[in-house]
Amino acid sequence: MSHATLPECQTLLLRREGWRLHVTLNRPEARNAMSFAMVRELDAVFAAAAADPSLRALILRGAGGNFCAG
Repeated sequence: MSHATLPECQTLLLRREGWRLHVTLNRPEARNAMSFAMVRELDAVFAAAAADPSLRALILRGAGGNFCAG
């Protein structure tokens, strides 16, 4: 079973565990507020995840005690 290649990210942390993909918004200094770079990276990660039939769950969280300030 082949896995889709996940993109390199500067604002996200990615960790695959079998059929789960953990995505952590990683801008705690900005309370994980969305930036244009983060939105582009999320779009690329979601596209890669959608192309991988072996992924069945995507867990989205924020680093540093905040999910996302906006």
